[in-house]
Amino acid sequence: MKMIFLTDLRKHDRIVKSINQTEGYLTTQVAFSYFEKGDQSLTMSEKSQWGSKLGFILASAGSVIGLGSVWKFPYMTAANGGGGFLLIFLISTILIGFPLLLAEFALGRSAGVSAIKTFGKLGKNNKYNFIGWIGAFALFILLSFYSVIGGWILVYLGIEFGKLFQLGGTGDYAQLFTSIISNPAIALGAQAAFILLNIFIVSRG
Repeated sequence: MKMIFLTDLRKHDRIVKSINQTEGYLTTQVAFSYFEKGDQSLTMSEKSQWGSKLGFILASAGSVIGLGSVWKFPYMTAANGGGGFLLIFLISTILIGFPLLLAEFALGRSAGVSAIKTFGKLGKNNKYNFIGWIGAFALFILLSFYSVIGGWILVYLGIEFGKLFQLGGTGDYAQLFTSIISNPAIALGAQAAFILLNIFIVSRG
């Protein structure tokens, strides 16, 4: 196999053209990668990418909104001044949350690897990977209770769909919640279903 390197100094792109000869036929593969002073950048085929734009949008929205904004935000707004609290929340989101979100986008786009390996790649030293492991551990802690709440939501959704199709159900949600948390089979089963559903969605990109 011959490797032909062509450099476009104007665009700083390296074009790697691999020519393979098999059974009398020539097959050509072209890969583009950005480089700076010997930087061994990953080709586009080797970088981690989102499977779809919709998946990227939903994942970003889920990271920004979170379950806390769904089930606790209305209560916090009412208990802390209503409109004044909402105004401070929006200002904080714009000045703090949005820049952090852009920073995460920039890190992911620059590194093109998993979150754990991002800082090691950008810092050109694997010792910085511990920063990524801290983030992964924090996500594991979040998953430990998010999955429980998500399981409860699945149970309630199932009951409401049962009502929709006239399959029964109860309107005493306080009693229903008590029965869910007091029954390990229901609680653990719903939590497992929520985790498996997330695994399926993530695996599909």
